Amino acid sequence: MQHLDIIDPHIHLFDLEKGEYTWLKTQFWQDKANISQSFCDSSLIVKSPLSLVGYVHIEAGFNNPKPWLEIANIEQRRTLPVRTIGSLDLTLSSNDFKHSLKEQLQYDSCVGFRHIFNEQTIDILSHRNAKKNLADLNRLKCNFELQITVFSPTTIEKVIKVFAFYSDIKLVLNHAGFAPIQAENLTQASEYSLWQNAMRRLAEGTNAHVKCSGWEMTNANYTQNHLIQPLTFLKSVYGQSRVMFASNFPLCLLTMDYQTYWTTVIQVAQHVGLSPKVVCHDNAFKLYKFNTH
Repeated sequence: MQHLDIIDPHIHLFDLEKGEYTWLKTQFWQDKANISQSFCDSSLIVKSPLSLVGYVHIEAGFNNPKPWLEIANIEQRRTLPVRTIGSLDLTLSSNDFKHSLKEQLQYDSCVGFRHIFNEQTIDILSHRNAKKNLADLNRLKCNFELQITVFSPTTIEKVIKVFAFYSDIKLVLNHAGFAPIQAENLTQASEYSLWQNAMRRLAEGTNAHVKCSGWEMTNANYTQNHLIQPLTFLKSVYGQSRVMFASNFPLCLLTMDYQTYWTTVIQVAQHVGLSPKVVCHDNAFKLYKFNTH
């Protein structure tokens, strides 16, 4: 393997002493102890010929009412170039939304926001406050991390309709739309067909990039072979320029260590004809504005 600089565009660095992380402290699952600890960027260990040269911290519930405190915490602790994705609730009143937006954008690292939609996508995007708030994000040409359940065609059409109107928002589809990777051969799986149709529609109907990570949330025992089919498909519909690989650290540790994760996905990238340099560095460098400040 040749030398490769990596920008990891989806990680969560917890600070359990100072942050709330209600979801982490109240939910229980197997091997949770592996991730229920504080992490800093020195925890992101890769060895030569790999080199981590930057990362994107995605909001993780440090302080939901005051999400700017999480960005401040990350900037105080970082030792590598970092960009942050803050938290914004699209259903907030316009005044509260603008206040939170202003507080978070005062930090140089903040380049976008996330509101986890999942099964509530239609309700959130139909909320009376969402239109004004999305207009603010559109005016600022912000990144918006789209975390949704893609298996409902009605949901996908709603997303396409809304974000076609706010086309200056740069959409990033998280976790490859939760590709169903329970089996190595997915051709006959009905969920896989629904996923393909949804991802194809999102590729055609929006400007979305797709961030490939979170495999452990679908299949904690996945291997390289589980990733080949969905990544081949994503390459065909999004093209190399709209695909990024990420780790979802520390949740990736539920399956393998950080070094092994990157070695695994780089090998898959090469297998399906994706350039590791493009999908593990260049696309994230551009989209998350590592070329500024």
